[in-house]
Amino acid sequence: MTYIKKQLVLMTAERARELLAHNDYNRRIHREIVRAKVERLKRIIEHGEWAADEGKHIVIGKDGALVNGQHRLTAISETGAALPVWVFTCERTSLSPRSSQSHRRS
Repeated sequence: MTYIKKQLVLMTAERARELLAHNDYNRRIHREIVRAKVERLKRIIEHGEWAADEGKHIVIGKDGALVNGQHRLTAISETGAALPVWVFTCERTSLSPRSSQSHRRS
């Protein structure tokens, strides 16, 4: 994946909700798995263990669509936290195949 821009931002709950509103492509995943990941991330946030790590970044397509990071954004949104997050903008658009490979495939 080719990145156009990379920046460290303070992600607020409001901005996380805005990005999640553009999550059309990733919406079709197993809800149980999403909840488990979100709850784990919420615990990390609530215990003050969140670290801005380039390996755990948010990816947005050049068209503004969320490509990767829905679990992290949901956790931020639900906790109301404002946290440092790397946001990468890529060439990919919402019509491109999913980039996240962390979800188990059948």
